[in-house]
Amino acid sequence: MTHHPHGQTKERLAAAAELNEPEWIGADRAQEPETVTISRAEYDQLLADQAKLRALEAMGVDNWSGYSDAMEQLAA
Repeated sequence: MTHHPHGQTKERLAAAAELNEPEWIGADRAQEPETVTISRAEYDQLLADQAKLRALEAMGVDNWSGYSDAMEQLAA
């Protein structure tokens, strides 16, 4: 399995952000869904990627011999 330090960096940053978050922000999140701001181009790409993934899954990509390897790489 390949080691991906970038994923660990994101996890560390998220953990640090939670530790340094004022109490009132955490309480506010319980009431409102978390949102992010991205560009229209990135949003459109995410929608296209989602449609592509759904089409691949519908055609049985999960039966592909490399599918489990790809999922392990994503999880790393």
